[in-house]
Amino acid sequence: MTPPPTPADDKEDIVRMMSDSAQGFLARRHDVKRLRTIGPHGHDGALWSEMAGLGWLGIMMPEELGGSGMSFEAMVPLLTAFGRVLLPEPVIHSAIVPSVILAGVAAGPARDRLAHDLVSGDRVIALAGDGLETVEMRTEAEPTGAGVRIANGRCLAAVADCHMVTCWIDGDPWLVAIDRAQCSSTVVRMADGTLKAWLTLDGIEVPEDAILARGETAHSLLRRAMEAGTLASAIWLESLATEALGRTVEHLRTRTQFGRTLSSFQALRHRIVDLKIASELSRCSWQAALAAYLDGRTMSAELSAAKASCSDSALSVGRAAIQMHGALGYTEECDVGLYFKSALRWSSEFGTADEHRRRLMTFSEEGTLAA
Repeated sequence: MTPPPTPADDKEDIVRMMSDSAQGFLARRHDVKRLRTIGPHGHDGALWSEMAGLGWLGIMMPEELGGSGMSFEAMVPLLTAFGRVLLPEPVIHSAIVPSVILAGVAAGPARDRLAHDLVSGDRVIALAGDGLETVEMRTEAEPTGAGVRIANGRCLAAVADCHMVTCWIDGDPWLVAIDRAQCSSTVVRMADGTLKAWLTLDGIEVPEDAILARGETAHSLLRRAMEAGTLASAIWLESLATEALGRTVEHLRTRTQFGRTLSSFQALRHRIVDLKIASELSRCSWQAALAAYLDGRTMSAELSAAKASCSDSALSVGRAAIQMHGALGYTEECDVGLYFKSALRWSSEFGTADEHRRRLMTFSEEGTLAA
């Protein structure tokens, strides 16, 4: 008699189905060379709508808001697949991060509208900045009776139709929704070819129904969203490093010099082993961070360790991949250059390796950030 499936079996089935679905989709609709020809919107609108149709954008959105109500764990096979092919669509900034925020926002027209637009892919939603900027970078605002008025502010954000903006009133964070048409923006190209926008927020009137959260609630939501973004970026970095390393190994196996394949040279083989070990260790680090995140631990030591480890590994692999490809690696046509540029971009998102190492130094013995 066949034993009944266990929760672990169900989890493995879900991961396998998500991974197979993503790989089939990417083989049909994407190639890393797209990063060289990204349009003014930073992503392909038709492809984004197709991803919404597959249910990927709403995986972490609660069921009552039209999503699947699944945990971060369900996103892992997608992040792994997307990272390996450098998908430029803003999955982390416009699906994961806003889903975490909206899941904790009180019921209201603004929340319901944003959740619908995100899940359906009708509009791209993104958090502006990291939500918890230093005092010097804060966007100040004042209450007006009918909402709030943003006095001045400037922040970097993913190119989107609507931004969740953190403004500060009397030292407390307020999270508000601002449509793209309400503010001026300047699109800039990142190191990997993807686009972001500098938002200028001066004299913007935000109505009461566009206020999503305030005070401690806003602070908690932003903190949790940043944790999700940090974890997702670590997984993305490890995935792209794994792919870049695999491509480099294949190059060494097929390229010949002095009548021998490059892979036969012991110095290169030792270097590949070192990179492989670092890559495997970075994977272990984000797996530990994922376990801490799923346990509900706030700003865990594992999270900062994972971001630092995955950033360092991806940058090391990227540099070595270019070097081991020789002169070819320095050409625009060589795809390993795209992986290094993507590592440069993602290693600076949600905190650099050095910033996370400094954060680790402030952790208490219990593994949470000291006050």
